[in-house]
Amino acid sequence: MLLSSVECVRKTSKWYKKIFFHLIDLSILNAFSAFKTVTGQNMPVANFQLEVIRQLLEKYGGNTVSPRGRPCTKDQPFRLSARHFPSDVKKLESGKVQRRKCIVCTRNNKRKDTMYMCQECDVGLCVTPCFAIYHTKQNYLDIQLF
Repeated sequence: MLLSSVECVRKTSKWYKKIFFHLIDLSILNAFSAFKTVTGQNMPVANFQLEVIRQLLEKYGGNTVSPRGRPCTKDQPFRLSARHFPSDVKKLESGKVQRRKCIVCTRNNKRKDTMYMCQECDVGLCVTPCFAIYHTKQNYLDIQLF
């Protein structure tokens, strides 16, 4: 009965996928009952499920690399809440200064190379105003920069 309100039902014709998601739901429900027994805290199952998901994303949802070695282009959910600082782009072995494309300028159809980046997010960013825009705005597209 507890599981029916938070079950992540997937509409699929593959029976093994339904069983997989049901087992995930059962394991979260078992973890919730163990959490309640150990800590004595009373919270809804849905809130516990969201907290588990948030903690899993924090721990394992960092910068992912695709099979070809490129950084993931999907939006990173923690770029808005964590503390980030600008840093210089690493120099090449020859001592030349390397430059990267600013992601905010690029998404707004402007070509701008910069020698600064956010090391946590692994993206090139202009120090002003793009660094602040990228780390404070959920949707940084179509922002008038200049």
